[in-house]
Amino acid sequence: MFISIGGKGHDARFLVPVKDSSYGFFPIESEDELSASPGRLLELVVLSDSGDCPDVSLRHADGHFHTGDLFTEVEPGKYIYRGRNDDWINTERALKCDTK
Repeated sequence: MFISIGGKGHDARFLVPVKDSSYGFFPIESEDELSASPGRLLELVVLSDSGDCPDVSLRHADGHFHTGDLFTEVEPGKYIYRGRNDDWINTERALKCDTK
C-alpha cells in the first residue's frame, strides 16, 4: 500500500502510496469541522475496483472498504500515519483529540 521515503532528511518518515494502487484518502470530518480542525485527518479507503479490495460483505455502503487507518497529508502525495479512527476521542464540538 505504501512505501517509506526513507533516508535521513526531514521527509524520511513520510509515506507515499504504491504506484498504480487503487486507494483513496477521504476526510473524516465534515466541512464545518474542517475549518475548526488544526490538521485534516484522512481515512485510507481501498476502492472497490482495487484487486485487493475485501469481499463485498466487508465493504461500506459506498462499495469501498474503509480501513479505519488515519493519515495526514503533509506534502502533496506524502502522508504520515496518525493511528486508527478508534484511537481518537471525539469532543463535544465533534473535534478529534489524539489519544497518543
